[in-house]
Amino acid sequence: MTPANPRPQPLQQIRLILMTGVLLFGAVVLFVHRQPNWKPGELPIAVDYLLVAYSILAAMVAAVLKGRVEREPDPQRRATMLLVGWTVGEGAALIGVIIFYITGQAQWYGLGLLAMVIAIAMLSPGAVSATAGSVDARG
Repeated sequence: MTPANPRPQPLQQIRLILMTGVLLFGAVVLFVHRQPNWKPGELPIAVDYLLVAYSILAAMVAAVLKGRVEREPDPQRRATMLLVGWTVGEGAALIGVIIFYITGQAQWYGLGLLAMVIAIAMLSPGAVSATAGSVDARG
């Protein structure tokens, strides 16, 4: 019999910590922007294009890794691929929050967060079956 409230698995904890770190960084940026002496800076337009391209890349990496994770029979390799996909998504969110910190334009933080949420949703440890990669008599 399993307990009613089982302990979260390490992968679930890592995923939660990655998301919490980015959200806390965003909260700190909001706090800094509310200070009376804060003034927005400027970045080259190429940085905005970089974030858009990287966010698309992060979603594509998550989609490719989802298929690979589902076919991978080794649980440790599946966990490694999940972590790679999540950190690529987190990279987009971190670039977005840095642009937000410098320029005060929150839409870039939102785009980075969207890429991270897509990566985390597509690469959910619960969505990947424990028997991934196994071949039965019909397969």
